[in-house]
Amino acid sequence: MNLQEARSIIQDIAMNKEISTVEKHTRTAGVITSYVKEKINVTLIVVGGLSVEMYTQGKYMTNDIDFVGPDHQAIMDCLADLGYISMEEAGINML
Repeated sequence: MNLQEARSIIQDIAMNKEISTVEKHTRTAGVITSYVKEKINVTLIVVGGLSVEMYTQGKYMTNDIDFVGPDHQAIMDCLADLGYISMEEAGINML
């Protein structure tokens, strides 16, 4: 999956009002994992809240997607390619 295709799909998912939040999160995670796999050959694993959201079929909701994978900086670079910014860049200070 190339960058333009991935960005377009993520935007379409975000704008689609006919699918549930859990479906949006799941599809977005799929696009991100596909893009990262193709670009840097790293397989990401979904962990944290989204894995629980998927397991409970949306009975538990999360606001983010957590991944585990090697080469943190390369993964962060892929996320930046897709238009995501860090919490620090967004001005969010976590203690």
